[in-house]
Amino acid sequence: MKNIIILALLPVILAAQPIKITGKITNGETNAPIVNAQIFSVSSQKSTFSDRNGDYELTILKSELTTLKFFASGFSPLTMTFDPGNSNPYKLDISLDPITIRLGEVTVTSPRYVTSIQESPFPLSIIEKSDIEGASKLSLAEYISEEPGISLSRDGIWQTDISLRGFRGTGLVLMVDGNRLETATELSARMSMIDQFDVQRVEIIKGAASSMYGTGALGGVINIITENFGFRENPYFNGSLSGYFNSVNIGSGTSLALNAGGNSWFAKVRGSFRGASATETPEGLLLNSHFHDNSISAAVGVKPLKDHELEINFQKYGGVDIGLPGGSAFAAAAVARYPEVNREMYSAEYRINGISTTPANLSLKYYHQLIVRDVEVKMPAATLYPYADHFNDGVTLTTNWLFSGHYRLVLGVDAWQRKMDSRRRRIPAATPNTVVHERPVPLSTFRSGGLFFQNEINNLANALDIAIGGRFDLINVKSDPSYNPDFIVVNGVVNPHPPGQTLLWEGKDENSNSWSVNVAAVYRLSDANRVSFNFGKSFRAPSLEERFQFLDLGALVKLGNPALEPEDGWFYDIGYRHYSNSAMFRVNFYLNVLRNMVVETPGFTFQGRPATQMVNFGAAKLFGFDLAFELQITKGLIFYGSAAMVRGEDSKKQENLPLMPADNGTLGVRVSPIGMCSIDLEITGVNDQNKIAPAEVRTGGYSLVNFAIHLKPIDLHYGTIALSAGADNIFDRLYFNNLATNRGMVKAEPGRNIYLKAEVKF
Repeated sequence: MKNIIILALLPVILAAQPIKITGKITNGETNAPIVNAQIFSVSSQKSTFSDRNGDYELTILKSELTTLKFFASGFSPLTMTFDPGNSNPYKLDISLDPITIRLGEVTVTSPRYVTSIQESPFPLSIIEKSDIEGASKLSLAEYISEEPGISLSRDGIWQTDISLRGFRGTGLVLMVDGNRLETATELSARMSMIDQFDVQRVEIIKGAASSMYGTGALGGVINIITENFGFRENPYFNGSLSGYFNSVNIGSGTSLALNAGGNSWFAKVRGSFRGASATETPEGLLLNSHFHDNSISAAVGVKPLKDHELEINFQKYGGVDIGLPGGSAFAAAAVARYPEVNREMYSAEYRINGISTTPANLSLKYYHQLIVRDVEVKMPAATLYPYADHFNDGVTLTTNWLFSGHYRLVLGVDAWQRKMDSRRRRIPAATPNTVVHERPVPLSTFRSGGLFFQNEINNLANALDIAIGGRFDLINVKSDPSYNPDFIVVNGVVNPHPPGQTLLWEGKDENSNSWSVNVAAVYRLSDANRVSFNFGKSFRAPSLEERFQFLDLGALVKLGNPALEPEDGWFYDIGYRHYSNSAMFRVNFYLNVLRNMVVETPGFTFQGRPATQMVNFGAAKLFGFDLAFELQITKGLIFYGSAAMVRGEDSKKQENLPLMPADNGTLGVRVSPIGMCSIDLEITGVNDQNKIAPAEVRTGGYSLVNFAIHLKPIDLHYGTIALSAGADNIFDRLYFNNLATNRGMVKAEPGRNIYLKAEVKF
């Protein structure tokens, strides 16, 4: 019987023998080697990268036909299917054609498998490292808001976030290297705690992604991928030293990175520092908008066994004396700041690649994150000291299955939790010996765990690719009872039951479940033209703050609502894409139909004071479009632009939803004279925002002119140096952002900013 089994499995064993593919990736015009080109095996779901000489080596499981995909930023992507025969190793040299426009050639992993923007059926966008290196924005969120359909929301200069097709805060999942970043969103801070020097790319899923990432992905996912050279076939050691200067806030930053590794190990370390004074606006200084912060990150990877990889990552962010000029929760006379902000993240991932030709790989990942946000609010009547510890933990098991060259299935399970411990000390000016202790949010925990699948079928009907996904989640929310005040300390004596103490929120231990699904398709009309369709059901359970907050910082009292129902909705997206060597055009039209949308609503009172409370809005819809294009007029001359529109409506009251971005667009021209540099001149226009919710302030339209010049990297004896310079808001235009103006005291936006950037790579 044993011999019979061996004979029966012999064809499978022989077919699964490894084969080594080697070669060189070169520029099709100059024959120069291409560094960091990605070589991806469809059959084995494995990748490698070319070294500084353009050489690569990839060991995969042998099959009758092998499909490799070659990607490099700035080059046209290439897919090759071939029969390696009995050759082992198999030699395959490739030349890629350089391009001057974006062809969606960059690979992404946020759909839970490797694909490119050009090929994916999902509405994806990406911010590349070159986009960050060539500009000097005041925050990471400003870089991301350059993408159509994304707008900047700010509570200051350091405190920035984004609105994605009208969704903000808890309606979007923010991740760093695939790890959820969960913290309070009342003040825009979560994107500010990420080292922008360390960003390799930002992957954006526009639209419902709950079937991939669970609760919170109602409006989309932003996945920030940090720089990591990882495993390479040949030994390497490299590094970079970069820096910038911004005139608008006398801001500067520096960063040093070192990378080393080889076939069986790698290591990385980076340290960064930033500092800025108050920001200049056309109306004068934006007082209390200074900040100082620093970051350090490290990663190490080893291969304990063949095709087994262990990777450990560490990130630490620290900010001190960060001014808070905005935020609707603060009283007009308040002076607020973060004396200290910290974020620490640890993660470990174990991957098994090339298991077989059917189960291709397996990944098990765990992460832990701690975010500490301490606030100081000085008012004439009292000084407040809110502070909170946010603990995030998560684990994900993901498997990739390949049943043929056209059918791929991702199966997995994940679980995560967020634990919040927040307190607030209130010291009245009239009685400084009395300290009133309150809890902005009771000690509480949010837990979520789910099963998910995502499959993709290529060439289902000739030129049709489809993807179908779904997941089922169990959610638990638990909180302690919360009293107001929690306790009082008078002359050092603690009184746990002071006079007037009332029960604010009862303790809670609630379980719920949800399901989500998505269907996506892309149809190739021709080699250059594609149409896409997306449909999905999304889900979001209310956050801990939305359920239990008691925010009293001197202005309006902001209350949560433990009785909130989960949000859910249906998402539709239709898109068209054109990619050719001389033109790129993509446009998407979308509709989100929502039920039980959670909205902060005025008209309530708390102890005789005006208050807002979170309520379910009933039915709502968000709809609009976004587009982007690039057109090569002649060699060295590119015309580009983008446009976006979103509307949010209460379906029952026929009223506008609050904090909707204004219509906006950009037109620009990029010139590359004699190949020595590239020069960008662009105009950004924002329409008058008159489609506002009740009590919102109307903001006028405006246009800004920006200029940038990027020199071609200059060869040095030990590496290269790249220089960039430019000016944003050249004419120092006074303008207002409705996503800032309607959130608090930030009125005028930053004025003219002249910047310089430099990076030495060695």
